[in-house]
Amino acid sequence: MNSNTGLWVQALRSGRYKQAQGRIRESSRFPWPRNSFCAMGVLYDVYLRGCGNKWPKAPLGRAPTDVREWAGVSRGLEETVVMHNDQGTSFRDIASLIEAHFARLTSARQYKEAARIAEQAIERVREISQGTRTEKIVVASVRERYRGQTEELLQLSE
Repeated sequence: MNSNTGLWVQALRSGRYKQAQGRIRESSRFPWPRNSFCAMGVLYDVYLRGCGNKWPKAPLGRAPTDVREWAGVSRGLEETVVMHNDQGTSFRDIASLIEAHFARLTSARQYKEAARIAEQAIERVREISQGTRTEKIVVASVRERYRGQTEELLQLSE
């Protein structure tokens, strides 16, 4: 989750935005002007405020692609957020959903990186056992970060 997504999550939890369904932004004039936003409309508003721009006069159906990229939001996450918003899920719950989405992505990336490092270590051990490399092997216990299990990983010192 990048800092721009963090601003979006904060805005959703702030209570400053009135929630709307079925459109990105809805204007009202009675008894005083106040806009309502869907969750993606809040993202677009945060983006516009950060850039010092105003809302376009023409109504939008979706948040523009550059806004999604600014916050690191995929089309799939956008559709999930819109679906939950239009079903009446609160902004606070949508903010939690967004945080959970990015936490899962981070966990998956770290798990893949750990698997890649383990594969490299295994390949080095194979090379050593075949006599193509000579290195001292050090075995260290490492607690796997997200699974809570302890594994013996091989570390090679040169």
